[in-house]
Amino acid sequence: MSTAQVHDEGGVTGIAWELGVLQALQGARADLTGSDLVVGTSAGSVVAVKATSGIGLHHLLADQLAPAATSQEVKADFDPQGTAAALTQLIQGARDERKIRARIGAMALAAPTVSEAERMRTVQARLPVDTWPARRLLITAVDAHTGDLAVWDRTSGVPLASAVSANCAVPGI
Repeated sequence: MSTAQVHDEGGVTGIAWELGVLQALQGARADLTGSDLVVGTSAGSVVAVKATSGIGLHHLLADQLAPAATSQEVKADFDPQGTAAALTQLIQGARDERKIRARIGAMALAAPTVSEAERMRTVQARLPVDTWPARRLLITAVDAHTGDLAVWDRTSGVPLASAVSANCAVPGI
């Protein structure tokens, strides 16, 4: 059984980079798009959905590189130093990873963000399909209330776009 894991925190740039890497690997006869198991994390969850959609990588990459005017991305106000300082403060003295994740989740839930509907429109626009693939795709997340880890697939009852949205969420942004 072959397995592909796609991971990156680079947002739309990360999605384009990963699709380019997958296309280059495919050209070098190391095609990962037929893997039996695909695990997506962060921007990699979007790439995982795209790679399991049945649409050719050439078309997916070309679509990703389309001019920004056609994009439905929402620009986020992000203070990297302030976010890093807040995260550092949240984890200081904590030893329990689950509690750390719950503290970060609480910060994320308190952050001013776009509406859930707007965020879902953005995520859905990134995805070429709206249903889970037949192939095994796992998308990870963290329960923001409890800090519990979650892994979703087509049998979990979680809509694909909701799983990707939760997976791509950046605490505090």
